[in-house]
Amino acid sequence: MKYCNKCKVKVMGDLTACPLCQNELQGEMTEQIYPPKLEKRFNNHMVLKCFGFISIIASILAVFFNIIMKSESWWSLIVVLCFGFVWVSLATAIIKHRNIVKYLFYQALIISVFLSFLDHVTGAHGWAITFVIPIILTLAMVVMYVVSKVLHLQVGDYMIYLLIDALFGLIPLVLLLTGQVFTDIPSLICILTSIISVVGLVIFEGNNMVSELKRRLHL
Repeated sequence: MKYCNKCKVKVMGDLTACPLCQNELQGEMTEQIYPPKLEKRFNNHMVLKCFGFISIIASILAVFFNIIMKSESWWSLIVVLCFGFVWVSLATAIIKHRNIVKYLFYQALIISVFLSFLDHVTGAHGWAITFVIPIILTLAMVVMYVVSKVLHLQVGDYMIYLLIDALFGLIPLVLLLTGQVFTDIPSLICILTSIISVVGLVIFEGNNMVSELKRRLHL
């Protein structure tokens, strides 16, 4: 293992200069035991596992609400299909190295709009805006939280994450205040999840986001 006489630290890998002081390293080269690519692959697999677990729980809850509410339509089956579609899309985003937070945002909006249209053309029963959309948005916020912790997002990503969480809480709030839903529980859960996410981001990442905003605005 190579050694820096100036910094008194040991350095693994094939570096010839100390990464701290740029002083010439002494000793023999040692291979890195944990390459960065292996860690990234582990994180990607962990994201898929976490999302799969959350999807299963959310699907079970959707079916449960569908049964206890004694709804005439089986809207929960559409929720399950949507989760499966999002799971495949998320796996594709990870494989192609896309911005996962933005990808989840687009997926959630597209699915919400599509299901609202489907509900409208099938008789406007209100199941989409009452149950499906709040569940989809809540799931998206939970998944984004898991992704942020597993992949260690940058400050700029957290700023986008904050805006998305605020928007996802605003949508069911508007539907709730305008009387578009016939039961409040799914919308309230979504709004509560949004508030908790926004408050958590402000408390734990607020200073970093303000510093990043000042840097981008040259203040």
